[in-house]
Amino acid sequence: MEEVKRDLVGWKLGRVVTVADRSFASEKNFRELQKAGGHTILGERLRSEKGQVPEAL
Repeated sequence: MEEVKRDLVGWKLGRVVTVADRSFASEKNFRELQKAGGHTILGERLRSEKGQVPEAL
């Protein structure tokens, strides 16, 4: 995720929405996405034990 964010810096984009599937939904990747700001959509299993799933539904 860090490398992708670095690669996008030179593009001078006004607004970015990052979409990633479950395999990228690690805590480290999530923190990296939050640092950059913008909007993020991360896939997650519906039966996950994470507290965020019921809130999202």
